[in-house]
Amino acid sequence: LLDAMLTQCDLTGADLTSATMERAALDRCTFTEARLTGARLKQAKLYGGSCARADFTGAAVTTAVIAECDLAGASLAGLVFERTVLSKPVLQGARLDGSVLRQAVWMGADFSGASLAGVRFEHGIFHDCVFAGVDLAGADLARSQFMGCDLVNANLERATLVQCNFRGANLGLANLKRADARNA
Repeated sequence: LLDAMLTQCDLTGADLTSATMERAALDRCTFTEARLTGARLKQAKLYGGSCARADFTGAAVTTAVIAECDLAGASLAGLVFERTVLSKPVLQGARLDGSVLRQAVWMGADFSGASLAGVRFEHGIFHDCVFAGVDLAGADLARSQFMGCDLVNANLERATLVQCNFRGANLGLANLKRADARNA
């Protein structure tokens, strides 16, 4: 799907394993329960579509823009988000276990109920995101920014918070036991 422009396409349940979607513009497309394992989305733009319960295991999303996309219940395990902008993605119940969020910018994302075991936040930027009650125990969040984020009741036990920016964040009742917050 190189340079493809798709509008309101229904790809529900489609098998797009290892697909390359370079510079693809996907406007209000439906990928519900689609298989995108190992897919490569480089410089892709996804606007307002649904990827609910889709399987992106092991996929790579690089220098892409994802806006108002429904990723509820999606498997994003082992996925790499690199230099990608995500605006208001729906992530409730999504599984991001073992994913790498490298220099990704997240705006208005709600991680409530999402599974984030073993996620690596490498210089991530989070604006007005919700991590309330999310388990980030032992996570490496070093050099990430959580500006205006809701981390109420988040479990940050043993998390690496070195040089993190929590300006305007709400950390009320967050578990910070044995967290490394040097220079935060």
